[in-house]
Amino acid sequence: LTTVNVPSSVIEIQDSAFAFCTSLASLHLSEGLQSIGPGLFAGCKSLTTLRIPSTVCKIGPYVFRLCTGLRSITLPDALETIEAGMFHNCTSLTHIEIPPKVTKIGFHAFQDCEGLKHLRIPSSVTRIESGAFAKCTRLISLELPEGLETISVDALHGCVSLVNLVIPSEQDFEQYDGDEIMQGLKLRHRFDDLPVHRL
Repeated sequence: LTTVNVPSSVIEIQDSAFAFCTSLASLHLSEGLQSIGPGLFAGCKSLTTLRIPSTVCKIGPYVFRLCTGLRSITLPDALETIEAGMFHNCTSLTHIEIPPKVTKIGFHAFQDCEGLKHLRIPSSVTRIESGAFAKCTRLISLELPEGLETISVDALHGCVSLVNLVIPSEQDFEQYDGDEIMQGLKLRHRFDDLPVHRL
């Protein structure tokens, strides 16, 4: 299976329907689709680009896990949660715009996304869960939003290239267990040398 064209009559695609279709390289999803089930495209290593229709409001966990060839993706503005493991091990992903209504980035959502270098988290996000950006080894800069309420202590574990961190202006690092977060980074340089900017 190398090409799939999903017609506009389809409103839901259920769990793992195309999982590990390793030769799938061309995929068109039509407007009208509303829900994408867990693990739907997991292991589709030949997918390189994808646009999710604007009508989609729910994308399940681990949908793109192990899509190692995925370089770019357009997510719908209606999306409110980046579910657990959604992009886990998408090692070729170099850039992603997180939609403006997203409030939560789930467990291990971007773990092992080795190609990501710069990330700006939108102001809508209030929660970043365990391992969300763990082992993003080439991540250089990260901007956290003003409205962030909770970030797990190991959310940035193993981000060894991080050199620029922007944190909310009125929040104290201690509220995020900041010392533990920085220890989890396992940086090649001391925390004192890391440029931390307040918005």
